[in-house]
Amino acid sequence: MIAPTHVSFGVLFAEFVFTCLDVSPSGPALLAAGLGSLLPDADTPKSAIGHVFKPSAAIERRFGHRQVTHSLLFLGLCALMSLPLLLTGKLVYLGLLLGVASHLMLDMANLSGVPLLYPYPGRFVFPEPKDARIEVGSKREWVLLAVLLVLVLGFTPVSFVGYKSLFYRLSQNPYWAIEEAKKYAPSHELSMTIQGLWKESQMPVEGEFRLLAIQENGFIAEQRGRVYFLSHTPFTAVLIHKLKLTIGPKITKALHTRKIDYQLFDEIEIPPNAIASGYLFFEGFEGISEVLYDFSEAEYRTLRIDPNIGHKLLVSYCPSEVLERLKGKGLFISHGDLAITQFVRSP
Repeated sequence: MIAPTHVSFGVLFAEFVFTCLDVSPSGPALLAAGLGSLLPDADTPKSAIGHVFKPSAAIERRFGHRQVTHSLLFLGLCALMSLPLLLTGKLVYLGLLLGVASHLMLDMANLSGVPLLYPYPGRFVFPEPKDARIEVGSKREWVLLAVLLVLVLGFTPVSFVGYKSLFYRLSQNPYWAIEEAKKYAPSHELSMTIQGLWKESQMPVEGEFRLLAIQENGFIAEQRGRVYFLSHTPFTAVLIHKLKLTIGPKITKALHTRKIDYQLFDEIEIPPNAIASGYLFFEGFEGISEVLYDFSEAEYRTLRIDPNIGHKLLVSYCPSEVLERLKGKGLFISHGDLAITQFVRSP
């Protein structure tokens, strides 16, 4: 095959493999795939890479064209010699090897096939009927090249987005939104625009929720100081019709642990824009009752009394602004443990 056909197929094959692995390809990785798709033809000075690779003439005299460089032995040699590429990242290394492999696969469709198991002389072809295979530079190859170019143009954006992400963006389905959110939650602020019905009142809901945490089957999200569990399961606060995920500014997450012994809650430092989980053994229940009983039926109870221990307060994904409501109540903590995750916007 001619060089443009090999490069097009090499890039397309690499994109396909990356997308199947749910990995977004990088530009350098695709460039490496294009380069790798040309390497097996370094065994002849007539090829595109042979023009710049001086030893190609000597290789052709010693082995011939489409011999050792069109085998699994050569692929293994490339894998070994290109190991230093791992220092730049796994994707570039994998892209190069996928490009080499794509060349072998495509040349199997040539009239003569390739000796995959070199030095074993048998040649591998696909498809089997000779008249179904493609002669180099023929009209069939030019048609194939045109098809490959169209596929590369159409598939490249999909490969960078990913199959799952593309399906989610088209359907705005809450199940796939969980998978999408997992990719960005470690490094970005996330919010969701939801269309649906409140489960309890059956009233319509359409608005934006700030994402606090991701669970296996749903989200913990906040809207106007109230926290809700949103999911595709029956336990959701909202029967979701559409869910659009919005990726906000980059953030870093800072974990603060608070071990509390005999201390007024007012003295506990609570960083802004944070959520807390843990437990507090307390005294002065009457002072916080107005906060604990302020939750509506639809809300996720970020603060609740342990049903087995009446003076133990359970804290779960509680925003800092909700914790602040406990201050000024004369609440005394005998002991407790809080894990507070603060979201800090990156400069």
